[in-house]
Amino acid sequence: MSQYHRFFIHKNTELISPPLVPEIKLHLAVDATELWQMTTKELKDNDLPAPFWAFAWAGGQALARYILDNPRLVEDKFVLDMGAGSGLVGLSALFSHASRVDFKEIDRFAAEAIHLNLTANQLDPNFQIILEHLPELTPQNQNRWDVILAGDVFYEQEMSNIILSDLRKFARLGKLVLVGDPGRAYFPREGVKKLAQYSVETPIDLEEQNISETTIWQIIPLP
Repeated sequence: MSQYHRFFIHKNTELISPPLVPEIKLHLAVDATELWQMTTKELKDNDLPAPFWAFAWAGGQALARYILDNPRLVEDKFVLDMGAGSGLVGLSALFSHASRVDFKEIDRFAAEAIHLNLTANQLDPNFQIILEHLPELTPQNQNRWDVILAGDVFYEQEMSNIILSDLRKFARLGKLVLVGDPGRAYFPREGVKKLAQYSVETPIDLEEQNISETTIWQIIPLP
């Protein structure tokens, strides 16, 4: 990652803990509106991605809490964090003694934020950040991951379709596939099993409400 990415993150975030996950520290935006508006302008000027990595979204907080409260789900397992953002969900797996975590992200700012957040939490684990599309599942690689986690990824239709397709493939292979979702527009209505629900404190300028009721779902094979 470049020094520019690192400088931008340090300049525009503070090291704080999400409300539902006080065990973990993240580089997060304190003034959500200011950073979002600034990067929206820079997005137009410099083709920068929106700063999803700078916020602990409700689905990610809830899924991280669920993993920390149920560590045996990931203990000694190889975990994939899909649409990792800040890396919160993958970090919760590492705190719960996962043997390895791969963070799947397409944003280089997010990738640098994940590196910084690993360091901030004094974690030096066996991990990889995947900055490209997942390879097609083949008999050679389909057993690479044991547990697949996705926190708050169903907010945009095209991306949701791609991610859901991958999640369903893993579910058909018998993998444990868990998602955290606060009722996003493109969350699937079938092939899911409710496991838990959390009330998550969220920035009102991002979510238009102080508390988001967020559910943990297991993706199960369609009949």
